[in-house]
Amino acid sequence: MLLGWPFLQEGSVHAISDESFMYTLSNGIISKCRHRPDLIDGWRRKADKCEQHYSRRYGTVTGTVNVIAHVLMLKGI
Repeated sequence: MLLGWPFLQEGSVHAISDESFMYTLSNGIISKCRHRPDLIDGWRRKADKCEQHYSRRYGTVTGTVNVIAHVLMLKGI
């Protein structure tokens, strides 16, 4: 996966999360973990912040963010 737009770098997706759950893949099995109640508000704030950041800084309209990919950066040469 490429990330860090507009200056792209490679990364590996570690997990995907929506408003209620975080989904991770380990040993070929997808596990679903419910967010704690205090983290649900934090998730929505983070999603809104991503949307506003790309809109203001880069002039890119992303629309409503429904999922967030948790990515581990890969080290380059």
